Amino acid sequence: MPARNPYAPPTAELDQAILAPVPPKRKWLQWLITLQFVVIFFAAGFAAVDIRSIVASGPIFSLVGIIIAVFAARHRNRVACLYGISAVAFAFFVFALIFFNDWMPIAASTPVLTLILIYGFAALAVTLFLLLNQSSIVRMKTGLGISGNDEHHRPAT
Repeated sequence: MPARNPYAPPTAELDQAILAPVPPKRKWLQWLITLQFVVIFFAAGFAAVDIRSIVASGPIFSLVGIIIAVFAARHRNRVACLYGISAVAFAFFVFALIFFNDWMPIAASTPVLTLILIYGFAALAVTLFLLLNQSSIVRMKTGLGISGNDEHHRPAT
């Protein structure tokens, strides 16, 4: 069998998707997404015991969200970026809800805990989606070769 020319145009045999392992730099994003869900889980647990714990868990939650948003934006992962931004937006929303309604801890406990649990279940779905879709990169073949979704094989412009 003759050696394949790497500069030759794609042939019909390459019309299938190619699975490639995750580059090491994306493993950080996976760990951060997992960490974000762990923070949500513990924040909900601590809020169920004492609602005042959100004073500490909210900033931690926001910080991890900002870090996820930055990493995801650098890797052009829009869903993960929105997931990180949603953490910051949710923390500010809960803060504004408590602040503008002048809620004391006892009044805030039921609505805030309910919101945290709803956000937590939604975050579980997004976390699973992101982790399962980050486990491999699917590069689809196009008429010009590998699609623009692959960082390492962009066509020259």
